Amino acid sequence: MNAKAHSPYFLKDLAKLLISCDRKARILPAADPLPLIRRVSVTTPTLEEVKQSIERDDYSDGLLKAASAFEHLRDRANQLGMNEEAENAQADYEIFSFHTATPFIGQDTRDRLIPLCGTPDGPFSWPDIASFPEKKLNYCETRMNNTSNPFLKARYADVLFEAWNKCLQKNKQQIGRVLVDSLVSTGYLRLRKEPPQYLEFVQDYARATDVALKVGLLDKIPELAAKLISVMNGFRDHDMQYVYHVSAIMRGVARAGCKTSYGH
Repeated sequence: MNAKAHSPYFLKDLAKLLISCDRKARILPAADPLPLIRRVSVTTPTLEEVKQSIERDDYSDGLLKAASAFEHLRDRANQLGMNEEAENAQADYEIFSFHTATPFIGQDTRDRLIPLCGTPDGPFSWPDIASFPEKKLNYCETRMNNTSNPFLKARYADVLFEAWNKCLQKNKQQIGRVLVDSLVSTGYLRLRKEPPQYLEFVQDYARATDVALKVGLLDKIPELAAKLISVMNGFRDHDMQYVYHVSAIMRGVARAGCKTSYGH
């Protein structure tokens, strides 16, 4: 064997080499954090991507989800200095922050749109549809015409129906037809949920029936009544609580003097 291998100098040099390799191995993983930073920045959605996500989303569990999304969109637009986008998102935030009363089956249906904070008759309420300027309603009408999401379209139409006297492009019956058709679409989507959202379906059809009666869309009444009766006939024992709601809607139709295919 080579005598040099037993030399203390050789062993000392070998120890230094091992220590050096160990130190390099420890620092290599953290040597360049830039690739990780680049990956994070690439996945940050643009403002347009956020808007598209809002458009595609499902709001069957409530429109306050949309309000929260538009609030986030407003904040992002403000950060980017996009003032018009921020103003539009603020309008959306207010439009989707209303609670709603349900005709025929609600306890108090004097006002369809109920402020999230305060009361309509109080010293403060927010949002306040009575104070919506014409510009905000025009934007609401544009969004109603352009969105393909039935949940969003129904809320835009709902707001415009309650403030129709300030709208320039459509009369109340035209807005009412958009609202009824949108509620029929949301009702269909609710029935496809598992389990079906029977309460929300009945609420949508109650509002659709009320609007159709108010603006004379009598061609819609038989269609709405037939669907309500058809769904009611499929109720299981634990769904029977909704029979009362359907019956209340049908009584409202009868009081209005309208006929359905079921003879009411």
